[in-house]
Amino acid sequence: GEGLGPVVELGVECLALPDLRHYDSKDPMSPEDEMRFVVEHIWYARPFGTGLSAAIDRFSPDLLLIDFVLAHALVAARRSGLPTVALCHTPYHLLVGPFAPLFASMLPEANAYAATLGLPPFPSHQALVESASLVLVASYHPFDEVEETAPNVVHVGPCRSSDERHDVWRRRMPRRDTPETEHAKL
Repeated sequence: GEGLGPVVELGVECLALPDLRHYDSKDPMSPEDEMRFVVEHIWYARPFGTGLSAAIDRFSPDLLLIDFVLAHALVAARRSGLPTVALCHTPYHLLVGPFAPLFASMLPEANAYAATLGLPPFPSHQALVESASLVLVASYHPFDEVEETAPNVVHVGPCRSSDERHDVWRRRMPRRDTPETEHAKL
């Protein structure tokens, strides 16, 4: 794909998932239609699980990195038995707070897929995410409204580019004693 040159040069292969519906954020959609599309065709799309299983069979990876909202991919990762890192790109409280009812409404579909793989059902999407070996949250814990997390949930702070062409970003910190700070590049 366009813009993937540096990644491909590192030996990364991008696999097409032909059974997925293409998503283009520039396509005109109402916010309600867009959210429904994202939930049905991305977050809870079975081809992410079957595609991950096929990729595991093809490449025999040592470790899996999975977006925390891709339910079927998390199920397939759990079934594989490989060490798995779930990448949480939002504050963790969104998973257990505002979005919990939405995730709960879609969980039966993920659990049906788990059953086809011989896995027991997950009681919640949070339990599915926390079944990963490690959950990395790209937020500061003081900024996140979640009080307690599982021991494998680690807040690592925001991710920043190490590309010298990008400026250091200024961000407000969640602590009152440092209202503004510059963050070093990763």
